[in-house]
Amino acid sequence: SNTSVFRMITLLRTVRLVRLVRTFRRVPIFREAWLLLRGLSDSARTLFWTVVVIFLVTYSFAVLGLNTLVVELIDQLDTYKELGSQEDVARLTGFFFVL
Repeated sequence: SNTSVFRMITLLRTVRLVRLVRTFRRVPIFREAWLLLRGLSDSARTLFWTVVVIFLVTYSFAVLGLNTLVVELIDQLDTYKELGSQEDVARLTGFFFVL
């Protein structure tokens, strides 16, 4: 019984939204806004794939940069351990936790 009530409420909300959009589309004042929304919805697929490509490129360079940085930090840590400077080792070890 509760499910049918929720479905009816959802259906009524959807009908109300469709009526609002239809009214919004017909009013001349909102013509530019309607064109902007329509252009955004038409280009949603392109925008999605653009975000995916930007994410993959950023992630790839982050992994490469982190690998490069960690190798240099490990070399520095080994050097500091050989020199016996506990303060520098503690500072550098703390920097690993930031990464």
